[in-house]
Amino acid sequence: MKGNEYSSDWPFHLLVTGGSHSGKTNMVINLILVEKYAKPKWELVKNAIHIFANSPALYRENITFQTIKAEKIPDISKFFSKRSIVVVFKDLYAESKKVQERIVPYFISDQHQNISPIYVTQKYQAMPKIICENISYLVMF
Repeated sequence: MKGNEYSSDWPFHLLVTGGSHSGKTNMVINLILVEKYAKPKWELVKNAIHIFANSPALYRENITFQTIKAEKIPDISKFFSKRSIVVVFKDLYAESKKVQERIVPYFISDQHQNISPIYVTQKYQAMPKIICENISYLVMF
């Protein structure tokens, strides 16, 4: 994301909100993929698999994409702080208060952990107040 002239300073707190099918997820993907946003997503995945498969271990281990269930969101202290990390929370506003409480530290402690959280939601009004008070950027569709 640092190569994207339109992306924010690192680390950041981003809240993206808008109705269903408004382009929230595509905007986040384009922000993360930087200049590659013009290529079809399947082509990017195909090329990335080829690049990582033929790269030295140093590069293969440097980028990780994971999908984690809401109830298994890790404690923020579990991350290695020397790496820049982007964590995307997508449509979790309807999850339990316990899940929301696990997300809050990402928005209030992340600068010390080199973590940039992105919360993507359809319901701005349902967001925990403490998250809204700690965002550095708000995108509304």
